[in-house]
Amino acid sequence: MKIEFLQDSEQLEPKIVVVAMKKNDEVSRVCEQLERMYAKTVNGYAQDRVQMLAQSDIIRIYAEDAHVYCQTADGIWQLHARLYEMEERLDAQMFVRISKCELVNKNKILHLDVSFTGTVGVVLEGNIRTYTSRRYVHRIKQIFGL
Repeated sequence: MKIEFLQDSEQLEPKIVVVAMKKNDEVSRVCEQLERMYAKTVNGYAQDRVQMLAQSDIIRIYAEDAHVYCQTADGIWQLHARLYEMEERLDAQMFVRISKCELVNKNKILHLDVSFTGTVGVVLEGNIRTYTSRRYVHRIKQIFGL
Protein backbone atom coordinates (compact mmCIF):
# COMPACT_ATOMS: atom_id res chain seq x y z
CA MET A 1 0.00 0.00 0.00
CA LYS A 2 1.33 3.45 -0.90
CA ILE A 3 0.64 6.56 1.12
CA GLU A 4 1.05 9.89 -0.57
CA PHE A 5 0.67 13.53 0.48
CA LEU A 6 -0.32 16.24 -2.01
CA GLN A 7 -0.26 19.90 -1.03
CA ASP A 8 -3.04 22.07 -2.41
CA SER A 9 -3.25 25.67 -1.18
CA GLU A 10 -6.90 25.86 -2.31
CA GLN A 11 -8.00 22.81 -0.28
CA LEU A 12 -9.37 24.29 2.97
CA GLU A 13 -10.15 21.01 4.73
CA PRO A 14 -8.02 17.85 4.51
CA LYS A 15 -9.43 15.31 2.06
CA ILE A 16 -8.60 11.61 2.00
CA VAL A 17 -9.02 9.65 -1.22
CA VAL A 18 -8.45 5.90 -1.46
CA VAL A 19 -7.46 4.83 -4.98
CA ALA A 20 -7.44 1.13 -5.92
CA MET A 21 -7.98 -1.08 -8.96
CA LYS A 22 -11.08 -2.53 -7.31
CA LYS A 23 -12.72 -2.59 -3.92
CA ASN A 24 -11.54 -5.56 -1.87
CA ASP A 25 -11.46 -6.49 1.83
CA GLU A 26 -8.31 -4.48 2.53
CA VAL A 27 -9.67 -1.35 0.83
CA SER A 28 -12.98 -1.73 2.65
CA ARG A 29 -11.21 -2.06 6.01
CA VAL A 30 -9.12 1.05 5.37
CA CYS A 31 -12.21 3.06 4.37
CA GLU A 32 -14.15 1.86 7.43
CA GLN A 33 -11.28 2.75 9.77
CA LEU A 34 -10.94 6.20 8.23
CA GLU A 35 -14.69 6.81 8.51
CA ARG A 36 -14.66 5.82 12.17
CA MET A 37 -11.65 8.01 12.88
CA TYR A 38 -13.16 11.11 11.31
CA ALA A 39 -16.84 10.58 11.96
CA LYS A 40 -18.66 13.50 13.56
CA THR A 41 -21.10 11.11 15.19
CA VAL A 42 -20.87 8.31 17.73
CA ASN A 43 -23.16 5.28 17.92
CA GLY A 44 -24.86 5.02 21.32
CA TYR A 45 -26.72 1.87 22.37
CA ALA A 46 -29.64 1.54 24.77
CA GLN A 47 -31.49 -1.80 25.00
CA ASP A 48 -32.16 -2.75 21.37
CA ARG A 49 -31.86 0.79 19.98
CA VAL A 50 -28.93 2.50 18.28
CA GLN A 51 -28.76 6.29 18.42
CA MET A 52 -26.44 8.44 16.29
CA LEU A 53 -25.01 11.02 18.70
CA ALA A 54 -23.40 14.20 17.43
CA GLN A 55 -20.07 14.91 19.13
CA SER A 56 -21.30 18.38 19.97
CA ASP A 57 -24.21 16.87 21.97
CA ILE A 58 -21.98 14.68 24.13
CA ILE A 59 -21.42 16.01 27.64
CA ARG A 60 -19.05 13.33 28.85
CA ILE A 61 -17.79 9.82 28.15
CA TYR A 62 -16.83 7.63 31.06
CA ALA A 63 -15.93 4.06 32.00
CA GLU A 64 -17.86 2.29 34.73
CA ASP A 65 -18.25 -1.40 35.61
CA ALA A 66 -16.16 -2.54 32.60
CA HIS A 67 -18.36 -0.60 30.14
CA VAL A 68 -18.00 2.77 28.43
CA TYR A 69 -20.91 5.19 28.55
CA CYS A 70 -21.75 8.45 26.83
CA GLN A 71 -23.92 11.06 28.53
CA THR A 72 -25.96 13.62 26.62
CA ALA A 73 -28.80 15.90 27.71
CA ASP A 74 -31.17 13.16 26.46
CA GLY A 75 -29.72 10.32 28.50
CA ILE A 76 -26.93 7.82 28.93
CA TRP A 77 -25.85 5.52 26.12
CA GLN A 78 -23.50 2.57 26.14
CA LEU A 79 -20.65 2.66 23.63
CA HIS A 80 -19.07 -0.33 21.94
CA ALA A 81 -15.54 1.04 22.14
CA ARG A 82 -12.83 1.48 24.74
CA LEU A 83 -12.24 4.87 26.32
CA TYR A 84 -8.84 5.27 24.64
CA GLU A 85 -10.45 4.48 21.26
CA MET A 86 -13.04 7.18 21.86
CA GLU A 87 -10.31 9.64 22.82
CA GLU A 88 -8.54 8.92 19.51
CA ARG A 89 -11.76 9.19 17.50
CA LEU A 90 -13.23 12.35 19.06
CA ASP A 91 -12.35 15.91 18.12
CA ALA A 92 -9.32 16.77 20.28
CA GLN A 93 -10.30 20.46 20.20
CA MET A 94 -13.61 19.59 21.84
CA PHE A 95 -12.81 16.78 24.31
CA VAL A 96 -10.33 16.56 27.14
CA ARG A 97 -9.42 13.66 29.41
CA ILE A 98 -9.85 14.59 33.06
CA SER A 99 -9.11 11.20 34.62
CA LYS A 100 -8.20 7.65 33.75
CA CYS A 101 -11.93 6.90 33.36
CA GLU A 102 -13.44 10.07 31.90
CA LEU A 103 -13.44 12.47 28.95
CA VAL A 104 -15.49 15.67 28.98
CA ASN A 105 -16.66 18.05 26.29
CA LYS A 106 -14.89 21.37 26.97
CA ASN A 107 -17.86 23.23 25.48
CA LYS A 108 -20.20 21.71 28.09
CA ILE A 109 -18.18 22.83 31.12
CA LEU A 110 -20.07 25.43 33.15
CA HIS A 111 -17.32 26.07 35.68
CA LEU A 112 -14.29 24.62 37.41
CA ASP A 113 -13.84 24.51 41.17
CA VAL A 114 -10.18 24.75 42.11
CA SER A 115 -10.76 25.01 45.86
CA PHE A 116 -10.27 21.26 46.38
CA THR A 117 -6.77 20.23 47.35
CA GLY A 118 -5.17 18.09 44.69
CA THR A 119 -8.12 17.90 42.31
CA VAL A 120 -10.30 20.19 40.23
CA GLY A 121 -14.07 19.95 40.45
CA VAL A 122 -15.82 20.12 37.08
CA VAL A 123 -19.46 21.15 36.74
CA LEU A 124 -20.99 20.28 33.37
CA GLU A 125 -24.30 21.14 31.73
CA GLY A 126 -27.20 19.34 33.39
CA ASN A 127 -25.58 20.00 36.80
CA ILE A 128 -23.29 17.00 36.33
CA ARG A 129 -20.46 17.12 38.86
CA THR A 130 -17.21 15.24 38.38
CA TYR A 131 -13.57 15.60 39.38
CA THR A 132 -10.21 15.46 37.72
CA SER A 133 -7.73 13.00 39.07
CA ARG A 134 -4.49 14.41 40.46
CA ARG A 135 -2.64 13.03 37.48
CA TYR A 136 -4.59 15.32 35.08
CA VAL A 137 -4.82 18.50 37.22
CA HIS A 138 -1.73 20.13 35.69
CA ARG A 139 -3.00 19.50 32.16
CA ILE A 140 -6.48 20.87 32.95
CA LYS A 141 -5.00 23.99 34.55
CA GLN A 142 -2.80 24.45 31.49
CA ILE A 143 -5.70 24.07 29.02
CA PHE A 144 -7.90 26.55 30.88
CA GLY A 145 -5.13 28.94 31.88
CA LEU A 146 -5.53 28.47 35.64
